[in-house]
Amino acid sequence: MGEDADVTRTFNRSRLITSLGLALGVVIIVFSATKARTGADQQNLPEGIEAVRPERDASVLRQTEIIVDLSPGYDGVLRINGQEVPADQVSFDQGLNELIFPCRPNLDTGATSGDSSGAVSARPPQPACVRNQPNVELVTMPKGNVLATVEYWKISAGRQAGSRVYTWNFQTS
Repeated sequence: MGEDADVTRTFNRSRLITSLGLALGVVIIVFSATKARTGADQQNLPEGIEAVRPERDASVLRQTEIIVDLSPGYDGVLRINGQEVPADQVSFDQGLNELIFPCRPNLDTGATSGDSSGAVSARPPQPACVRNQPNVELVTMPKGNVLATVEYWKISAGRQAGSRVYTWNFQTS
């Protein structure tokens, strides 16, 4: 009987240690999830902008796309080192609500945009992408420090009624 009692104590002790380990793991996961910062929180972005790529102070290749992920119901324009990028050189991904430079020739861009309430507001039609077309002067990413700016506004209010500006910088090589 003494041997059976030792086996039972060992079995109960290993169950207790396993249970405590699992509980500690759950506590760590829950704590980490509540403290994690992602997207706009991590980048300290203002309302209306969910993400920008490349991120502030990143080091990227010159051919890297600049993407501004706007909140639903927002529109905007992009500037590189103070120069506004013409509309035919920026794509607007309707499904993701993203401004993309340089433009993507095959991107289906719609003329409407919905906001979080489900309302649909008019967005000007997207001009055809002029990327890879002869005799077109394209805006290019300079080598070195790039100052990117997005001027953005609620579509329902319009650009003149209340646009805001967000600026960030990154390095290209």
